[in-house]
Amino acid sequence: MQAPEGNITGVTYYVPAKTQLQLMKTILPNLKSVMLLMESGHPSAPIEEEETKAACQAMGVAYTGKQCSSVAEILTAVRDNKSRVSAFIIGTQAMVFDNTPKIVDAAGTTPVFAYSEKPIRTGALAGYVADDEKLGSMLAKSVIDVVVREKHVREVSFKIDPEPIFYLNGTTYRNLGLEIPPNVLGAAKIVQ
Repeated sequence: MQAPEGNITGVTYYVPAKTQLQLMKTILPNLKSVMLLMESGHPSAPIEEEETKAACQAMGVAYTGKQCSSVAEILTAVRDNKSRVSAFIIGTQAMVFDNTPKIVDAAGTTPVFAYSEKPIRTGALAGYVADDEKLGSMLAKSVIDVVVREKHVREVSFKIDPEPIFYLNGTTYRNLGLEIPPNVLGAAKIVQ
């Protein structure tokens, strides 16, 4: 991230899993375990899994990951584990996040968090998401550094949003009957 090689640099939607888990623990103070739902064979799944598992270990949260090859497999995993985990996390793979309403329905009263905005807008409870406008500005600065200032690409680090947006699905948190502290609620961008 800090020293890219070759001919590419830019921005990323990446938000550290530790940041995501801290948010989850703020909303669910008794968070003891999570299950990360991912698409099997997708190149981002092992990366998300490794980081989420490490963050869970560092924060004392039991981790389970499930890489699924079909929507039916995802829903079976959710139904089979909803009484065993404190929360589910939807990975950033399309097969998973495109089926958020079905996952939330299968999870029942077990909260579902997400690593991207679309699942929160369609029923997941909450998550931190990088700001598109901020990333656009950061990307423009990187392009200027390379094209105008003639910096070598390896000198222009990838940029991440240091202050991602905290999205909260208002309908979902009310349906779950969660008591969210006023300061946390005030910091959220509430959708739905």
